[in-house]
Order: sequence, then structure tokens, then C-alpha cells
Amino acid sequence: MCVDTYTEHGRVTGGDLDAMIDKAHEAWAADRAVGRRSLMIAADNATVAELNDRARTSRVHVGQVAGTGVELRDGTAAGVGDLVITRENQRKVRTSDGTWVRNGDSWQVTATHADGALTVTTSARGGDGTGAAASLRLEPDYVAQHVQLGYAVTAHRAQGATVDTCHVVATPAMTREAFYVAMTRGRHENRTYVSAGPVIDSEEHQHPTKLITPAEVLRGVLANEGTERSATEQLQQRYIEAGMPGMQPPQAPLAPRYIAPPQRQQARPAPAMQR
Repeated sequence: MCVDTYTEHGRVTGGDLDAMIDKAHEAWAADRAVGRRSLMIAADNATVAELNDRARTSRVHVGQVAGTGVELRDGTAAGVGDLVITRENQRKVRTSDGTWVRNGDSWQVTATHADGALTVTTSARGGDGTGAAASLRLEPDYVAQHVQLGYAVTAHRAQGATVDTCHVVATPAMTREAFYVAMTRGRHENRTYVSAGPVIDSEEHQHPTKLITPAEVLRGVLANEGTERSATEQLQQRYIEAGMPGMQPPQAPLAPRYIAPPQRQQARPAPAMQR
């Protein structure tokens, strides 16, 4: 994944975190307004909750969802019209057509209840959004613990998702693996909004000493591996960094192979002479 290529094509935007959350949300809302299936992705749950809250607030403002709703685990709320995601399998809860609640399923809220329960609806699982709608009731305890708004997710939760466009809020703490997953969810377009800005040096009395660019942040993200490499892979990387990419880590010496000495043939006794 080439940072310069993404930058040259205008798919990288940089700024402080709040501004990037705003930009990602604005782009997501614009895509939704023209009928595109769009998703926002972030590295951490706090940013995901912020994106979801802004998405819900904007939809309430234009009358697409109800202003009142049921509180969810992350402090956001879900009302009639909201999109939500279930986060734990619940085989005992099924719709009239036999559909049971799965981890990662998307639903639309059709009713909220005073006890904290939600009635939700999903389309038939055909992938094209067609088919008869099926409804079920999610009980209060389940809603409070395992339901969240579905406008934004973490990169981990986004694995396997496919949408038209994807808008990724990237921070220096993001790993290479998470960034790759996030930037490959959109069929038609993937954009990233990079939290970048001044670097504070504690020895300089909290004054900014330099500006870090979005490209520098992304290069750091791509160097930030989330999985531990083997000792052999780490040694190979040291050779590469030393300018010797063709070198291979030394192999363990082969154990000496014992070769038995050739056996000497014993001379046969000469036949006795007959008289």
C-alpha cells in the first residue's frame, strides 16, 4: 500500500482528530445522500462511538430517525430508524422466518420499548437487500450489553464487510494490519482522514517543536505491526535495514553424518590340495 499514491489521488486528508472525525462524517453523509452504502472505520472504540453519535445526531436533525431512544453500552442511543449491529450470537432469538441473531448482523430499529428492549428488522439474507423483512425483539439486557449503532465500526469488526465507499479515521496508534483491512472495505472508493499535527516536546515547555504530516503518520502506521514476528523474520529484517536484502539468516549447521568405513573382505582359505 503506497502512501504517496493515495496522497496524489486526493484520498488522504490530514488535521487534528476532531476535524478528521468531522471530515469523515461529512463524506459518509454525502455518500449516503446519493444512495451509496458507506461505512466509517476507526482504530479505537472511543472514536467509533464519536462517529456513531455524530451520524445519529445528523440523521435526527433531518428527520430520518427518532430523537428519543434506548441507551446502548457505549453511551450512545438507538431510536426508531437507526441502524444497529448485534455483537453476540443469540440462537434462541429468531424471526418468523427462522433468522437468528448473529454477531455482526445489521438491523434497523422499528420500535423502542420502555423497558430498554428494541424491535429490529432485517432484510432476507440475499446480499442484494431484497426479500421480505423479518422482525424480532432484542431484550433489554442484550441491548444494553451487545448492541451498538452501525454507522461506524473498528477495523477488527469491519473484517468481511463490503460497502460502496469507506471512510477511515487513522491515528498514529493504528496498526498496519488494521489500516489494510479498513482501506479495502470499499468497492469504489476508500479514503483516510489522518490525525496529524504538532509534536510536543516535554523538554521545550510544552511548545510545539515540529509538524508531523499525514504521510509521516501513515508511514508510521504501515511500520507498526500488530502481530509479533518470528526470530527468523526479525533477523531477515535487520539484513534488509543494513542494505543486504539478499542475505539470508544463517542456518543451523548440519549435524555431521557418520559414514561407516568400507568393510575389508576376508581372504578365503585356499582349497586343500588333493594327493
